[in-house]
Amino acid sequence: EFNSYDLVEWTHSKLVHPSCFYFLPRKEKEDLLRSIEIKFIDSIEKLAARVVEELGVFNAVHLRLGDFLKNYASDEYRVDAARFKVYVNATFEDHAVPILIATDGLAEKRLFEQIFDGYKIAFMDEVVFDNYYDDYKRLEFTDFNVLSILNELVCASSLTFIGTYRS
Repeated sequence: EFNSYDLVEWTHSKLVHPSCFYFLPRKEKEDLLRSIEIKFIDSIEKLAARVVEELGVFNAVHLRLGDFLKNYASDEYRVDAARFKVYVNATFEDHAVPILIATDGLAEKRLFEQIFDGYKIAFMDEVVFDNYYDDYKRLEFTDFNVLSILNELVCASSLTFIGTYRS
């Protein structure tokens, strides 16, 4: 019956409460998760896979700075460089493994140098535009959203990933 509709909204239904999911048998859970798997345009996934393959082993960080540095005080949203550096050192013990940084704060390179002192770092946007620019421009879409998807796919393939709260 629902197949005739483009959109079915379950907004105020108890059927969509996450707790219902936990009581399903494993096979039903797996089938349900497979049915909602996000697949991106093949050319975007292929470009991300190529970047990952050519990077080799790496750790990744998504560190949002833009509005976090400008609009927030020390209220757990703003990045505290000294505190974040302690966390980075505890999480990424092997300084030989390079760190790929996905960020909206490329203009804050001095801050990144403080946080990641002693590590080899690369910025995702620079990796894409310096090494894969022609491939990126050949994609069907080349807006900010596609770059965000590339960030997500590449970072998800890292050895260890650090993400900042609410970013």
